[in-house]
Amino acid sequence: MNRKTNRKEKRTKLSKKINIPKGYFLALALALAGFLFFFVLGISRKGSTWDGKSRLSVAAPQNDGTVLLQVFDPPSKSIARLTIPKNVEIEAAHNLGTWKVGSIWKLGENEHLGGSFLAQSITKSFRFPVEAWSEAAGTGFSQNNVLEIIRSLFGYYKTNLSVSDKIKIALFALKIPGSARYDIDLSKSSYLVAKRLMGGEEGYEVRESIPEGLLSIFSDSSIVSEGAKIYIVDASGRGLENARKFGEILEVLGGKVVALKSVSPNDGDCSVWGTAMVTVKKIIQIFGCSRVDSRDNSQDLGNVVVNLGKAFAR
Repeated sequence: MNRKTNRKEKRTKLSKKINIPKGYFLALALALAGFLFFFVLGISRKGSTWDGKSRLSVAAPQNDGTVLLQVFDPPSKSIARLTIPKNVEIEAAHNLGTWKVGSIWKLGENEHLGGSFLAQSITKSFRFPVEAWSEAAGTGFSQNNVLEIIRSLFGYYKTNLSVSDKIKIALFALKIPGSARYDIDLSKSSYLVAKRLMGGEEGYEVRESIPEGLLSIFSDSSIVSEGAKIYIVDASGRGLENARKFGEILEVLGGKVVALKSVSPNDGDCSVWGTAMVTVKKIIQIFGCSRVDSRDNSQDLGNVVVNLGKAFAR
């Protein structure tokens, strides 16, 4: 009898020793979640597209053939969703000719150019600076719906956004109220004009001048405040054609182009030198230019110098 009593007392003592305080597992789960969050954020920061402070535009094809541009703007604490009709005729990037917007994503896949081809084509034809792209599953970030934001954060889809980018976009989007979210249908704007397309169907073409209302959406306050003086050297063999188009896109961003110069053609692509680092990084993101550490002594008109060669096809 005494032996049974001793065993019971030992079990009681043991149970007291391993008594787990309330909230222990919750605290452990939160600590683990925090560790994983910062671990993922750290390992993915290297390939990050967005700094979380400047304006970011993300292009995505929709199931109905339209293209959605999501514009996240921390300085104005707003999110804009621009819908581009599928039957707008535009000049595709990489000199691939005239196509309807609804065909651009598939064309990029067929030409093995990936989603960046959509972003480049939108930038070229609309002069909207677009840094990023994703499949349709990534458009939940701009919706005024927590569940959709979470789906885009954890969903699997093709994009050039890193895990770090997705986390920063989600955290930003969760703070933006419905009153600071804007839906814009470009078919109802003065930027598009109705026309009969090559196939005989009704569609649209892009006007030369961008309406003020759209300019304000794509202007980047970080570029404006930096006040870089941008000098563009065109060695593409097309006079100043590429330089002018390049400069127009930078001016939509809020950049100041001080000079354009045509020089003897070379086989280079796009390179950028500069001391105004916000502007330099934005040019690299949008146009895929390489960064160089020095410039020609004759290129002393600006603190950002862009060189465009024959390989630069936008």
